[in-house]
Amino acid sequence: MSLAAPMTATLLLIDPSAIRSRRLIKAVARDPRFTLMAHCKTFADAYNLTESRKPAVVAIAAELVSNRGFPMYNALLDALDSTSVIMCTTNADTARFRTLGQTFELPDSSRIEAMLDDLAARSARFGFQQVGKRNTANSRLAVIGASTGGVEALTAVLSHFPADCPPTLVVQHIGHDFVSGFARRLDRLCAAKVVEASDGARIEPGHVYVAPGLPAHLTLSTTGLSCQLDPAPSQSGHRPSVDALFNSVERLGDRVVAALLTGMGQDGAKGLLRIRNAGGHTIAQDRDTCVVYGMPRVAQDIGAVIQQLPLNRIGPALIEAAGLPEKGRVT
Repeated sequence: MSLAAPMTATLLLIDPSAIRSRRLIKAVARDPRFTLMAHCKTFADAYNLTESRKPAVVAIAAELVSNRGFPMYNALLDALDSTSVIMCTTNADTARFRTLGQTFELPDSSRIEAMLDDLAARSARFGFQQVGKRNTANSRLAVIGASTGGVEALTAVLSHFPADCPPTLVVQHIGHDFVSGFARRLDRLCAAKVVEASDGARIEPGHVYVAPGLPAHLTLSTTGLSCQLDPAPSQSGHRPSVDALFNSVERLGDRVVAALLTGMGQDGAKGLLRIRNAGGHTIAQDRDTCVVYGMPRVAQDIGAVIQQLPLNRIGPALIEAAGLPEKGRVT
């Protein structure tokens, strides 16, 4: 999981939009190829910083081109051969920005990571040494299942995950209408990016994918590189089912770390056993910290559990088993 090179590209963001800025800042923080130098809302704030520190890349909100401070700032950029410019715009008509450098249309937040990938791929043109992302195909994968009491249990576990955590797939038994709000809450509270899983979504380090509010199982695709939503019948009385998720990752062997948290019934217990038998590392929540000691108890009884731990130790244990240092709890 080592990075390809120690150098990153410094990026200066100039954008008055708080919402768009937060999205980009969060994406840059998760990407080892870039370092955010600063976020400025105006050209006046950015001018001296750009002149003194010469960022490798300047990202400018397209609507600022009409700002009266732009001509002076653009003249500074023209004088800095080592600095490249990208325009972040929601306007499909970007022809008038072409002379300023690369232009990236961002109609929604999903385009931000595509923009960063494109930017890194053009590293030679931008004059910095590219730092590669982790190879997902060779990374550990974390899977977590929970039911009754799992909303707070998952919050506690994922609060220990660093921004570059292993890609993580989660099944929580919860009413379908509540999934979106639950995922957004986790995303606000955690350093990692937490999203509802979508069919075909590429699995990346630093991301947690929660089974969406659909009557479908969240599973790992046959390539091992993306999420798959399977509309097959219920397993262990549930859809999505923890067993369905766990069974789909069994083939990865010792590249899997799995945790089964509080919950009624037995969903996930047999799948956890299959993961253990295949060489994966398995963890279950202990009796004293479970709201309902059902699923973890069955897993313990059938020999599926390598570590049985209190809730506050499960997050760090998953990160340790995945081979990453814990980088502090987000509160």
